[in-house]
Amino acid sequence: MSAAREIVLALETSGTTGGAALLSGEILLGSLCFTSRALYSQRLLPAVEWLLERTETALEQVGAVAISRGPGSFTGLRVGLSAAKGLAYATGAALVGVPTLEALALRAAGVAGGCPVCPVLDARQGLVYAALFRLKGEGGAGLPTVVRLREDFAGRTAEVAEWVTEPTVFLGEGALRYAREFAALLGDRFVLAPPHRRLPSAEEVAVLAMERWRRGDTDDPAALQPEYVARSYMERAKPKRV
Repeated sequence: MSAAREIVLALETSGTTGGAALLSGEILLGSLCFTSRALYSQRLLPAVEWLLERTETALEQVGAVAISRGPGSFTGLRVGLSAAKGLAYATGAALVGVPTLEALALRAAGVAGGCPVCPVLDARQGLVYAALFRLKGEGGAGLPTVVRLREDFAGRTAEVAEWVTEPTVFLGEGALRYAREFAALLGDRFVLAPPHRRLPSAEEVAVLAMERWRRGDTDDPAALQPEYVARSYMERAKPKRV
């Protein structure tokens, strides 16, 4: 990695809230976040162009392109990954895939207060994507370590609630949509993150990607695929043949 190109361009397209961010070393050059049901195919690349222009960054200066790789919206993930691969190929930049729920969990840094963190995305048809984490070293001066307690999961809110044995910070579009259900199931163990930390952002995708990139841990553009957790759920839910 060249110090002159230590810039990560990160994309978040896993749900209706997403955007782009530029991270140069330890400095966030800029980020753009939007919530809209308009297609990412219509808004993502214009957002990237706007961000590069406003931060006076040339695309050729980007050393790594990061993408939130799922779980999430099938269409959003495909569009985001296609855009990330195209940008990486065009510039010769590295490609780094970041687990969506891990990046979302990092949004709770500074507000979790040592509690577990449960990022939840809306998987539609009454299902959610979820995982469980703890932010280790959250109170320190540096970046907390995201420690995974539960693997990425697709299922019902009641199944997620079974994991929760203590006050837990929930965040994500799914946590917001199903807040009443979680509150009814969990009582005061359900703690909804504040609005400014509740929804996904490309900033955390950039931070986690920078950590991987500095270790020389990148992805093969030809091999990287979205993580479609819901498909494994649907396979488990199929009636068994006798």
